[in-house]
Amino acid sequence: MLKERLISGGLLAGVMLVTIVFATQPVVAVMLGVIFTIGAWEWMGLTKYATPLLRLIFAAVIAGFFLLGWLFREHGLTSLWLILAVITWFLILVLLSFYHRAEANAEPRWQLMLLLSGLLLLPAAWLALVKLDGMHPGWLVYALALSGIADSFAYLAGKQFGKHKLAPELSPGKTKEGLFGGLLAVLVFTLVVALVIKLPMIQMVSLVLLSLICGLVSVVGDLFVSMMKRESGLKDTGKILPGHGGILDRFDSHIAVAPVLFLGLRWIL
Repeated sequence: MLKERLISGGLLAGVMLVTIVFATQPVVAVMLGVIFTIGAWEWMGLTKYATPLLRLIFAAVIAGFFLLGWLFREHGLTSLWLILAVITWFLILVLLSFYHRAEANAEPRWQLMLLLSGLLLLPAAWLALVKLDGMHPGWLVYALALSGIADSFAYLAGKQFGKHKLAPELSPGKTKEGLFGGLLAVLVFTLVVALVIKLPMIQMVSLVLLSLICGLVSVVGDLFVSMMKRESGLKDTGKILPGHGGILDRFDSHIAVAPVLFLGLRWIL
């Protein structure tokens, strides 16, 4: 299981890194569009509306939003879209804090709301990542690495030191110690990046604070997809990535982090 996870995750990360570094922005946008369109197929699959036809229509609509986002990526409305996504993630955080599991064999809850949220959150994540690439490919790599580091080190710290559950109703494996370990890794990573690119002190401090906020937001994205899986009774969002599950299993935290990081970086830089 771990071997499959490392191989599939490493291959995906390698392909993405090579594309980001060497390809043009339109090619990067298409690559991200393919990944998130698969994510849209999986998103619909986590609801009670998961017929093949409806999943195909939902994925096609999301892909259409990507096209519109590309055509109007410099328009002010795209910034409004990202702001709405950030506000939505804050509301999701509030809702998750009140979450309780349904009784056994209960009907899935909030299905229409969860479905419609994908129409906002998936295109917003794609748009934010494309805009980060437009700022500099390095910032797109930073966004992907930040979420991955927060998730990986939270897992490792939780395995080693975890005693206090973070959200037992949603993800019994997550611990407060793991969260702290993930944030500590994000802090070190951000300081190294800031020193390498020689940011002025005020921008360095701002980037550290923003990255720590993103580290917290990444957990919200993870828990939100976990909640969708619990309501649907599924263990994974898909089977496309051996050892991980689906695209959403791998990119759940990135979906939440991307708009927050882009808007924060635009303000800082």
